Formats: sequence, C-alpha cells, structure tokens
Amino acid sequence: MSNVFHAGDGNLHPNISFDATNLDLKKKVEAASAEIMQACIAAGGTITGEHGVGIDKMRYMPLIFDAESLGAMQALRRVFDPKSGSTLERWFRYTPAASGRMCAVTAWGAPGPRPGAKLHDHSRKSHCAPRRRRRARGRHGSRAPRRPGSPDAVALLLGTAHQEGWRVRIEGAGTWLQSDAPADLAITTRRLDRIPAIEPSDLTATAEAGIGLDQLRQQLADRGAWLAIDPPGLAGRTLGSVVSTATAGPLRHGFGPIKDHLLGVTFVTGDGRMVQSGGRVMKNVAGYDLTRLQAGGFGAFGVIVLVHLRLRTLPALISPTCSRARAKT
Repeated sequence: MSNVFHAGDGNLHPNISFDATNLDLKKKVEAASAEIMQACIAAGGTITGEHGVGIDKMRYMPLIFDAESLGAMQALRRVFDPKSGSTLERWFRYTPAASGRMCAVTAWGAPGPRPGAKLHDHSRKSHCAPRRRRRARGRHGSRAPRRPGSPDAVALLLGTAHQEGWRVRIEGAGTWLQSDAPADLAITTRRLDRIPAIEPSDLTATAEAGIGLDQLRQQLADRGAWLAIDPPGLAGRTLGSVVSTATAGPLRHGFGPIKDHLLGVTFVTGDGRMVQSGGRVMKNVAGYDLTRLQAGGFGAFGVIVLVHLRLRTLPALISPTCSRARAKT
C-alpha cells in the first residue's frame, strides 16, 4: 500500500496495489477501502477533497449525507437536467421521507411536478401536487413570532406550515424585514444561538444561525480565531442573516465574499426536510454544492439553522493606514 498526500491541507491519496483478477482479494481490498473512508469521516474529514466523487467513491456518499440530503441533490439535478437521471439517482434510490418521492423543485421547499409535466393536470394523486392553501389565525403579523430552540423544532414548524398551506416569514434579529410583513406564521431563529464547536488549530467553527455576529466574534477572538467578514447593518445581526443576504463590507476585497467563508450549512426546506451540505473541512467536493446556493439566497432554498465556517488566525494588531496626496500648484 502506498500513500500520496498534501502535507499542507491534510489531503490523503491511499493506493492499494492488487491483482484485480483475484476476486477474493478484490473483495478484501474493497473492505479495506471502506474502512479507510470510515476512519476519515470519524476523524472529521470527508470522502474526497478534490477531483469529485467518481464512480468508486459514490457508494460512500451515505456515510456523510442522509437520505434527505441526497434527495435534495437529486431534485436539484432534475431541475437542470430533467431528461436524464442523475448519477446520484442511478446509484441511490433514496427519497425524501416527508414528500414520499423525489420531486423536482419549482420553488425550493415546495415540491412540484417534474419538469415537462403539465402543471395544470392534477388528475393523478401525488405528494408533489400543489396543496390548497388554508387560512390560519393570526395572519399579517398579529401573533408574536415562534421561537424554536432547535433545528428539529424549525423542521416541525415548517412541516406543519406546508401541510396547512401557510405563508411563512423568517426572522433573525428582525433588522432586515418589517415585523408586520404579511404571513400566516412568523418564525425567528433567535434561540438558535449555540456554538457547537470552535477548532482554532483547524481554523474552523460551527455555529447556529441565530447567534449574534458580535457574540460570535468575541467567542472566536477568545480562542485566537477570526471570521474575516464585516457586513453592514445594525449591531446584533445574526449569522444566518449575514449568510442569507450575503452582505459584506470592505474586507470582501481582501478575503472574498461571504460564500468563500462557508464550509457547509444545514438548512430546513419549506416542507420541513432537514438538508445537510458541505462539511467541516477546507477541501470538500463530495456531493453537489448546495452551500453556495444559500449565500445570498434570502431563504429561498430553505431556512439556515447551522453554519460551518472557515476561520483565520486573529491578527495581533489591526491598524488602519491613511495616505494623503498633495495637489500640484
């Protein structure tokens, strides 16, 4: 067995040499390969950091993505390529548990008929058929927003809203949307304010979407880490609002837009499905990149509940530099 690796980014390329005509030996090699993948994932890694997944590693996708996440990737592929089945669909037959089947996405979170089907033909009974909207009490912001305390609670609320046909308004700290914007149900992410992990040595962190950006900055600084974004807006903006609006300040020119600071996200679709995208490592090309869809998506693809962030070392000194130009007379 030989191993080629990148010492700087921890990308490993193990190679097992064997006689492919020996079927018994081939089975042992495949079992060893699976053990290597499981060990990488257990250590917080992923199945591939470059070159895509490929046919050989496709079988390991369920080790890092659940059925709902794989179903969302299949649905996304169908939007752009409705005539041919995706590679994921040919390998896996997972379907979103909430909807009962794989549905093309006409508006994310509200599955519709497959592309090419007649939208007005509802003669077939299907979980993908549009639901008739029911009225709910407390419309137009007359009730206080619901404050779910966990991603599962967000999924439960959105699943109920989808079944009842309610319109939903999503809030963070309430600085970007009018509090009386028309909706049948308002949900705020303010209670999603935990930081499950900060890894200064790996320059990564995981935080829930409702945490205030100022609070997150302080916790990172205490560990010698820095999130190099400076979005405009009022103090107390939540991390989720910064990601969903993709608003960035002058640091964008030196460190990139918001999407470049995201390693992965977990979001809940409009029908209550929990979808995971990306991961916690710098190099990760497993699955379709649903993470960047969320940056600037304004919640159109789902409600962000958890974010994996790329960090940098906290500078020892931040000093502004000014220069003056003297006009010639």
